[in-house]
Amino acid sequence: MNNDRTTLGELIETFYSELVREYGDEHLAEVIASTLVNEMILAGLQPESEIAAA
Repeated sequence: MNNDRTTLGELIETFYSELVREYGDEHLAEVIASTLVNEMILAGLQPESEIAAA
């Protein structure tokens, strides 16, 4: 059986990479990526479960 689940770490890395590319600022990308994940968690989303369902 093939397990293609995306981990929370991979989600964060994807956010970070895209944000660095968009803004060209690693520090800003770190802050925005962490904020996005925190907002998802505070909203009651379970990022790893949501990714697996997609």
